[in-house]
Amino acid sequence: MNVLVIGRGVPDKKNPMNGVFEFDQARALAKSGVKVTYFAIDLRSLRRKRKIGINTGTQDGVQWFSFNIPVGAISKKIRRKISTWALKKLYSRVYYEAQPDIIHAHFYDQAFSAAKLVENVNVPLIITEHSSMMNKDEVSYDTLQTASFAYSRAFTVIAVGKSLAENIKEKTGFSSVIVPNILGEKAFFKSERKKHSEYFGFVFAGNLIERKRPIQLVEAFHDVHETNPNVRLGLIGSGALSDEIKECIDRLKLNGCVKLYGRLSRDKIAETYSNYDCFVLPSANETFGVVYIEALAAGIPVIATACGGPEDFLTSELGIMIPIDNKEALVKAMETMIKSAGRYESNRLRTYVQERFSEQAVTKQLKSIYYDCVLKNGKSNC
Repeated sequence: MNVLVIGRGVPDKKNPMNGVFEFDQARALAKSGVKVTYFAIDLRSLRRKRKIGINTGTQDGVQWFSFNIPVGAISKKIRRKISTWALKKLYSRVYYEAQPDIIHAHFYDQAFSAAKLVENVNVPLIITEHSSMMNKDEVSYDTLQTASFAYSRAFTVIAVGKSLAENIKEKTGFSSVIVPNILGEKAFFKSERKKHSEYFGFVFAGNLIERKRPIQLVEAFHDVHETNPNVRLGLIGSGALSDEIKECIDRLKLNGCVKLYGRLSRDKIAETYSNYDCFVLPSANETFGVVYIEALAAGIPVIATACGGPEDFLTSELGIMIPIDNKEALVKAMETMIKSAGRYESNRLRTYVQERFSEQAVTKQLKSIYYDCVLKNGKSNC
């Protein structure tokens, strides 16, 4: 079977999270025997230094092509036109002889361009939706129009979580099947929590943006630290709130017990997790929440919010679920975790993740969807 995957970007050493969810799936599919080609139309500004034009390479059995056009801040409508033109250009260059059996696009913006493409090529389209924009209570008209057009051209729409699937149905009328994100980084399974008695460590990983609520976490940690002076907090990530977080740490006099790591590679994140006892992310909106799964794979329990994604997988055997934007509940959960973290067995947490979110588990679901698609589209020899 020959599958063209369309994502946001190609992850590399400088930008390890660029298109990482999509490329993790592509890599796992290739490992399972599917022939995978990966396209990315990269319209980020010139600030994101990279070679302009069409670039190509091979990673872990996946041949990738990236069309880099530094357009920066332009209207969404023009952006989509450029993306669609670039995708058609790239497709005609690569698929000038045989076509793929399936086109699998991720996120509604990329899916819109893919939907425009399949109007002119006889290839079935599958879409995986990850975007938190589709999981909001209020979704903009432009987003709904873009997503609805793409979904209407798809053979199957996949949502990475139950809440997202329900929102897609409610707001666009299109049904979707649920296939979770994949945990493609094995370093987390190799992480071993170090034994230490001198402190209890909480760790956060994510973009330092309002939606992830990192400042709320620092403020809650301050309250916990007042009665538990041996606690520590590590924040992994960077973003718009970086300076404000530093100011908050200074104001609350937490410099000696809060560490800012900045952005780390996933290998380094897994290594860092071994120094901590609990992962905490009080996010306001997640369509899935791969970072929670990564922490569980590293053998540490989690504190999560009921924000759309974690409800699908978090049980009391894995951690603690709290309401969104409830600082008191967050403080209580952290205090409870200090007293009870020992009851969470690392091997049991790892096994749970392995059985549900490993490469083998997720590719099995995807390949079932692919085979159903090609059979119904008259390609029974795939």
